[in-house]
Amino acid sequence: MRRKSSVASGEDLRTCGVRPIAEVRSSRTFGREPGEVVEALQAVKATTEADDPTLAHPWSLALPRYDEAVIRLLTASEAPEVAVFYAEIRRDTVPAIHTVDEIAEWIVTRLLPRGSSFVWEEEGTLLAWLDVHDGWVNQLFCRRDATGRGLGRRLLDFAKDLSPHGLQLYTFQVNDGARRFYAREGFIEVEWGDGSGNEESEPDVRMTWSPAP
Repeated sequence: MRRKSSVASGEDLRTCGVRPIAEVRSSRTFGREPGEVVEALQAVKATTEADDPTLAHPWSLALPRYDEAVIRLLTASEAPEVAVFYAEIRRDTVPAIHTVDEIAEWIVTRLLPRGSSFVWEEEGTLLAWLDVHDGWVNQLFCRRDATGRGLGRRLLDFAKDLSPHGLQLYTFQVNDGARRFYAREGFIEVEWGDGSGNEESEPDVRMTWSPAP
């Protein structure tokens, strides 16, 4: 079985038409405003449907709604905002190897067209991001100020509903918090890697979840 990248299931930013970090002339800071990246992304936005997911994915009209929030598909114009908090959280665990612009472009060009990226939204604010595709939890991140509220668990439950036959994911071995979280949610560690299978060259662990018989 082909090793999965820690950035995406079976792919990383280098294979998605985004320049490798070594080719970026000047690294941009993670603190830049998301709106500054939007214009640069207009040329790579897939279609009008990417900004209105219900047009391309009618089933999204039935996505879960809660009293205070909704789970819905991520849109292209929101990709820079998600890229910012994704990058900030990942820096807690591994060194940054891609700019916010590169991450946002990867989300728009690779993830949105397949309809696999979802957000947790409360009162117009995006608090968490999930990407789940072909039985793999590729991304699950909450804003720093939204952790500890059970949003990750709710999004993971949603991923389980989408993949009733089971789920897999990779996380870094150094990320003890993520490993404990997934273990609490029924995931089992089944494979340990030396880092040769991900961009960051960091030892990782594959975890799997299977529904109760």
